[in-house]
Amino acid sequence: MSLPTIMTELLNEHPGPAFALAFGPEAQDLLVRALRRAYETVCEHHDPARGADAQTFGFCAYKYAAFEIDREAKTNTKAITVSSRNPIFRFVIGGFELACHRVGDSEHDDIAVSFPGNNGAVVQMIEEQLWLDNVPRGQALTDARSVVLAHMGNPEDGLRAVYLCIAEEAKDGRISRWAYSELVWRADLDATISTTTSVTERAPVEHVEAPRVVRRARKVSDGENG
Repeated sequence: MSLPTIMTELLNEHPGPAFALAFGPEAQDLLVRALRRAYETVCEHHDPARGADAQTFGFCAYKYAAFEIDREAKTNTKAITVSSRNPIFRFVIGGFELACHRVGDSEHDDIAVSFPGNNGAVVQMIEEQLWLDNVPRGQALTDARSVVLAHMGNPEDGLRAVYLCIAEEAKDGRISRWAYSELVWRADLDATISTTTSVTERAPVEHVEAPRVVRRARKVSDGENG
């Protein structure tokens, strides 16, 4: 089978009708709306003159995004529910459980090599049993029920892009490969878009983690780096 044929088949892969139904225009608008508000807040309070940097920006982006999604859940109870607030933040849309993480700075960052920058509980979003060699890839995508709401942004420009991703592999305790990614919104296009991508070989991106000060034992959390 030729490489173009392989790539065409990969690009045609999709998680199926349940995914499409759950993440239709209403759900996508809700998520983008929440993330836009979160970035407005974090950008407003990001002050390098007072010690803010990339690490504090990532942490605050995670916290404010969780807050805004939780707020949407309280006013749109039929569309979204929060399943966990602490020590990890998880929410459910249409039977799919989601984590929310910043994976890049710009809409021009390649989602194929953009992943959450921490090694916390987000790796639990990988449904390992689906990606065994004996499971057909199409079936794995259809059966997947864990999704990462991946967003990109920076202190100067705010929110730049939003994706829905299904994680397939981890390396050194971090997500290192997406099985599927779907573009929801890009600032330079300023529209809600449905663009699907299934991927092949992908390498992780290095991220600098915030230093941790351990005061007492606590449950695993995935919000340290956005």
